[in-house]
Amino acid sequence: MAHDVFISHSTNDKLIANAICSIFENNGIRCWIAPRDIVPGMEWVESIIDGISASRVMVLILSSSSIASTQVKREIEQAVNQDVIVIPFRIEEVELSKSFKYYLSGTHWLDAMTPPVESHIKDLLETVKRLLPVSTTSLAQKQEEEQAAQELQHQKLEQERLATQQQLELEKAVQQKLEQEKVAQKKAEQLRKRKKSLAWMSLMLVGVIVFMFLQPYLKQQKTTVNSADVSLTIPSTKLIEPEMVAITGGCFQIGSPKKEKYRDADEKQHEVCVENFEIGEYEITQAQWQALMDNNPSQFKGENLPVESVRWSEVQHFIEKLNQKTGKNYRLPTEAEWEYAARAGTTTPFYTGQLITDKQANFDSVVGKTTAIGSYPANPWGLYDMAGNVLEWTCSGYVEVYNGSEKNCISNNDSSFRRVVRGGSWAIYHSQNLRSAHRYWLHSDVADSNLGFRVARTL
Repeated sequence: MAHDVFISHSTNDKLIANAICSIFENNGIRCWIAPRDIVPGMEWVESIIDGISASRVMVLILSSSSIASTQVKREIEQAVNQDVIVIPFRIEEVELSKSFKYYLSGTHWLDAMTPPVESHIKDLLETVKRLLPVSTTSLAQKQEEEQAAQELQHQKLEQERLATQQQLELEKAVQQKLEQEKVAQKKAEQLRKRKKSLAWMSLMLVGVIVFMFLQPYLKQQKTTVNSADVSLTIPSTKLIEPEMVAITGGCFQIGSPKKEKYRDADEKQHEVCVENFEIGEYEITQAQWQALMDNNPSQFKGENLPVESVRWSEVQHFIEKLNQKTGKNYRLPTEAEWEYAARAGTTTPFYTGQLITDKQANFDSVVGKTTAIGSYPANPWGLYDMAGNVLEWTCSGYVEVYNGSEKNCISNNDSSFRRVVRGGSWAIYHSQNLRSAHRYWLHSDVADSNLGFRVARTL
């Protein structure tokens, strides 16, 4: 099948590549992107070559990672040899290698190194729109495309029939599980409300006792206090104290099995053990951020919406203030703690099972923005929005091959340091990126409307 645009990118640049593809397809431009468009049963290299041949324009995500990638270099060579227009989209200040200079000499670049990246993607979209009507496909190419499309159609008919049957069975299983979870969540919510009610009653009782104890002393003072002149300020933690869920530690298989669909190379499965800890029931809200920081950097405004567009260093400043205010020791979760909590004892791609839908999480730009915390069903351990809404900072550094750093917090304050972020967001276009094992990384100084956080605490 013919495509308008082939998106060439390294594994480390998949987040922005997916965002570009989503925006293009929302504007009627057909994209080819790996691994989504790899045809089942075909070899990876053959699928890449076919994808380039069937496209009229190549968008190259130009970064230090793509310049170091042999695969990306081969894709550019294929595009040049087949007279496919190449548009470099530079997201980092990089020095081109000799081979890249050879293929891209004389080619005009689009730079996207200043925020917000969305405006640069819009410029790229307009550039592609202008180029597509001019790009032409030869008659021989059209005939080859039509013949290939017919052959693929025959191959896919049986696959689609089997996939439809499996989909129906999975949806039925997911629906049954959702009903069971609703019952369990209702019971858990009732228990939580009873505990809160008892806590407030205890607090009121303490207040009455303190008042009764102080009343005789206050009468003896015979001092009239004008309430307009004197005010008693009692620091309140009601607005800022996160609601936490206690997690019992244990060992689990972090990463994904080799047979899991859409898995990436950096998801090598291995056993990791975590200690007892607490993690936020919800993502930190704008009301909680405003109460401590006296500002709100979020693009989408709303007290119960998750705070977003916050850099890693700004999150650390918030946590410092939160610890001073509450006397507790909050922090960001490690990458291992995050996945352990997100899985909630499951071993399937999603904590909802084999599939996840837009009724269970905010993704794929269905809503087009962040949603209020708790708007979607919680996972089996009562944690909300562990998939979708906003990506979440962790305290761990990113390495492509797990080496134990997933269990530790790294205090490196370098703005270029690569931090692990997890969970997917409202703008992530495909459910595969909401899998429990799926990994992203961002530099510490990145702030984006897709990016927020939740806190954790060691028990």
